[in-house]
Amino acid sequence: MIYLTRLHGEQFVLNEDCVERIEQRPDTTITTVDGHCYTVTESVGAVVDAVTASKAAVVALAKVMATTSPPLRVVE
Repeated sequence: MIYLTRLHGEQFVLNEDCVERIEQRPDTTITTVDGHCYTVTESVGAVVDAVTASKAAVVALAKVMATTSPPLRVVE
């Protein structure tokens, strides 16, 4: 999830897995896979950086969990 700001100042959180494209026209517009569009104050680069950081955090957490969590087992 990434935090973004609408043009009128309201903050919201967007699931980065839903982002289809990010465009600068002239404001930054994010289009999701279901066709919704969000115009935000952040630059295209800032949105890309937020998406990248969020995905990297998930991968890093998965690696930590793989080495520190007990293995899963089937309970019958």
